Amino acid sequence: MSTHEPPKSDPSMPGIVRRKAFRLSGESLIKTEDFRPGVTLPLVVRPAIAGINLVSWAAGNRQYIETQLLEHGAILFRGFDTHSVSAFENFASSVCPELFGQYGDLPRENESGKVYHSTPYPPNQTIFFHNEASHTYRWPMKIWFFCKQAAQQGGERRSRTAGKCTG
Repeated sequence: MSTHEPPKSDPSMPGIVRRKAFRLSGESLIKTEDFRPGVTLPLVVRPAIAGINLVSWAAGNRQYIETQLLEHGAILFRGFDTHSVSAFENFASSVCPELFGQYGDLPRENESGKVYHSTPYPPNQTIFFHNEASHTYRWPMKIWFFCKQAAQQGGERRSRTAGKCTG
């Protein structure tokens, strides 16, 4: 928890007010909530104040993210200014530096080296539950999802990209 004191005057310089710096903890920059009342999976994390850089915040709060991930099973980051595939990849890499980039059977995003399109599948068909990347030589320990374009209705399989973390 941080405190802020009012600026103090400098007696050697009449009329000059010196500001006192204060530091906010990483957790004070975000707020958490349940996905729905009584539904704790995923944990929803939102910025507490405008302008929080998710990449910088995540890089400085990796242990907090890991702890919350173990407790809740999934984290949904909402309301941060992460609207491009490259910003998403930077965020995922800040938490998982060993982000896997060799998932060969899915098309990659043009603006990224380690982010892929979702499985290309006709919209009128269902993709059944499966073990993500279980056919590859390295299984992901964490999977990051990013919604590039929100669905107008429904919500299944709409322009999602994913990054995988093997560590």
